[in-house]
Amino acid sequence: MRRAFLLFLLLFGFVIGAHAEDPVRIGVINHFGPAERRDFVDATIENLRTALAPRTVTVTDLPRIGPDRTRLMRDYDFLVAPAEYLVQSAELTGFRRLVTRVQKTENGFLNGVGTTLVVRADRTDLTDIASLKGRSVAASFPSSLGGWLAFQGRLHDEGFDERSFFGETHFLQYAVPDALRSVLTKATDAALLPACRLEALERSGFIPKGALKVIAPVKVEGFPCLVSTPLYPDVVVASTPKTNEAVAKTATAALLAMPPLDGFEWAVSGDHAEIFTLFQKLEIGPYEVLRHRTLRGFIERHTTYFFIALVVLLLILLNELRMTVAIRRKSAALERALEEKVYAEGVARDTRERLAAMQSRGMVSHLSSMIAHELKQPLASLPPNMWISANSALKTRP
Repeated sequence: MRRAFLLFLLLFGFVIGAHAEDPVRIGVINHFGPAERRDFVDATIENLRTALAPRTVTVTDLPRIGPDRTRLMRDYDFLVAPAEYLVQSAELTGFRRLVTRVQKTENGFLNGVGTTLVVRADRTDLTDIASLKGRSVAASFPSSLGGWLAFQGRLHDEGFDERSFFGETHFLQYAVPDALRSVLTKATDAALLPACRLEALERSGFIPKGALKVIAPVKVEGFPCLVSTPLYPDVVVASTPKTNEAVAKTATAALLAMPPLDGFEWAVSGDHAEIFTLFQKLEIGPYEVLRHRTLRGFIERHTTYFFIALVVLLLILLNELRMTVAIRRKSAALERALEEKVYAEGVARDTRERLAAMQSRGMVSHLSSMIAHELKQPLASLPPNMWISANSALKTRP
């Protein structure tokens, strides 16, 4: 009995110990620049490793585009991702936001994601948003909130068509240095940078102060940087449905207690209504179905078929044009042939009339000659004395 009890305690301790040593898997969406990934995110991971010890914490970098989002919830306990990532698909509703990165200012905490529209300072022709219509711009991922979507919302609010505002859009891997280099080398007219990145680059001496100017800055009370859009929630740490509640509680407490780093720290997540409003405005993510209900959305969704129909219609029109031109040419040739026929008939008629007149005159001349000839025959047959008597009679006639 005693041995059985000891064996039970041993097995129970083994199970508890094994459970305590279950690894914690963290997925990090590849959204951060090299410096940001090395500093703030790595500091966060180290803080979680310390708080969750003796559990093993494994970290996997995931591409922003491509991973199966349903599999994310099955294979990972936590996800470190930009706030908009959890809004872009209804499949990610199973994630629970624990903390959101905020920027500490004199007036409290502010959302730290916004977009700064910059151009070269020597571009005197670019002074406001309207002057950039039809121009070229460099940006990061098209699904990036600070690198693209926030400014799309600003364009929408200004009354522009955000889908066709820029003439050329170059999506690059990182806003810094890719998009920044693009505008500095005049490869594009403008660049979209994350909020406060311009000031940080100038402080570090990476670019000369005043080399770039900000277009259409928005005044945000207490925010220390120039920004061209409203501010939106930043990076979040979210847990999956499989995450142990005790582990999630320990991780949340550790992140909230984490000291600030470069002016950023973790705060309790809100509902992120600003992002949902932006996505609804742009009709993307879970609100993309709204675009399908409009004529423009229907055309965009069936672009290939509309293109094929347009090509077929164009071919039909070209064929109709070809037939019209051919008919006009044949009609003109027929009209010329009819005119030539009428002219030939007129010439033939005139010829016949002249020939008939000539025949009539010839007949009259021939008859006159015959009559004159016949009249001469009886007179010539008279004797000479009859001619003398006749002449005398005519002379003596009173």
